Amino acid sequence: MTASIPRRRLMAASSPRRRLMAAAALVLVAVACLPAMAAAAQPGTVRLLGIDRYDAVTVTTPAGARVTTVPGRLTLRVSATGGGSLETGAFCADIHHPIGTGTDYAVSLRTAADDPALATPRALEAAWLAGRAEALIAAAPPAARALESGALQIAVWQLTGQARETSPTGDAALDARAAAIRALAAGRAPGGAVAITAATPRGCAGGTVALALTGVPGSSASLSATGGATVTPLRVRFDAQGRASASVASGAPGAVTVTARAEDAGTLVRAARASAAASTPQQTVFLAPVAAGAASVAVTFGDCPLAPFDGGGGQSGPAGRPGPDAPPSPSASAPREETSATTGDGPLRPSGAPAAPARPADRSARRPGAGRTPARALRVAKSAPRRVRAGAVLRYVVRVANRGRAALRAVEVADRLPAGMSLAAMPRGASLRAGRVVWTLPVLRPGATRVLRLAARIDRDAAGRLCNRVVAGAAGVPAATATACTSVRSVRRSTAAVTA
Repeated sequence: MTASIPRRRLMAASSPRRRLMAAAALVLVAVACLPAMAAAAQPGTVRLLGIDRYDAVTVTTPAGARVTTVPGRLTLRVSATGGGSLETGAFCADIHHPIGTGTDYAVSLRTAADDPALATPRALEAAWLAGRAEALIAAAPPAARALESGALQIAVWQLTGQARETSPTGDAALDARAAAIRALAAGRAPGGAVAITAATPRGCAGGTVALALTGVPGSSASLSATGGATVTPLRVRFDAQGRASASVASGAPGAVTVTARAEDAGTLVRAARASAAASTPQQTVFLAPVAAGAASVAVTFGDCPLAPFDGGGGQSGPAGRPGPDAPPSPSASAPREETSATTGDGPLRPSGAPAAPARPADRSARRPGAGRTPARALRVAKSAPRRVRAGAVLRYVVRVANRGRAALRAVEVADRLPAGMSLAAMPRGASLRAGRVVWTLPVLRPGATRVLRLAARIDRDAAGRLCNRVVAGAAGVPAATATACTSVRSVRRSTAAVTA
């Protein structure tokens, strides 16, 4: 990155406790200084405190130039003139210029309000990576954290036009991890304002109410509910139109509140040189956190009474007669459908009971519209350990089965990891598409079951209950879903100082 950066590995803060205190103050400081930057570029200073560095590599730019540098995640102290200061993770966005430690550099702090390039999809992906970098590095095995830090910087250089798209360094491990990180960030964006509405303000206990959400396209939001209600899914990602959907269910009467909270909420800031004639420092980008957007909606579940039925099973109207919308009552000429257990020799019946006379098959039940729901051919199940420690690898097992009578073709199984975990390794036979792990099964024969495996590393700062959902789909059959939840036990952090 620059010859003036010490070769030894530096840390931004002397202890995890200090980093936690800085993170707690970060939002308050950012809110104080960002409004001034919204109208025009804000003057300020940056000081490089340290770098989580990888080894020196040679990076090839899109123009073909070769630059030997040290990729890694920077830690900066950013101070806005007339405002507060914050310590934050950042990345170089200017590979041709240096930056050194121990110097307060005059910079111009810019946002998308005064630099439209910071609002492009590629810039927003870089912003999302800047916001998730600390969690991604912490989730990596200790021996691979320097590689993760370097790969994040390579990915940001690619997104900001500083490194070419293919084989940017020639370091096979670094380039492969940077490509995986780019796939993880595809279509992502930092969070912002969110809104949530319910399809109806009232529902029946034991039923569900649909929810509609809006937010920043490409960003994610977490969902929670009060009153013992269940909200599905627990995390949504907004599509290109900024829309997402969910549902809430309650098994008991009462009012519940569903809250949606934006994840990784922040504003992308570029610290540019204050003077065009200056050769230092390099331009850097970071995500200035803002107060996370949150919105809530209330739904009241009632104890809905059952409609009365007459002896024939129809809905009752006046004087106990079937109402105008009631289904016709069964009669002797229309035998009712019965369900029984079967063996290979035929239906089971109580011991000593006479066999019922055979009756002709009711072919009308197989006609469209006859009211008989076909069984779902495509099934999926997902399993995971009940408990795991933060920082450990969580291994999922997914079973996809065809319970129909015809082969299913081009079966697609997709899994999007929730916040709090990241891929430990690319599963065999899978690919990454817009942040989802996707398997494609060319053919799934009747009665066949395929077993798929996925390993995810839990963030070291994760805690609580993490749920992961898998979706399987194929042409001509309903999609199938399965969810596995695991309780994450937090890891007690050491407060020992880390020296340079």
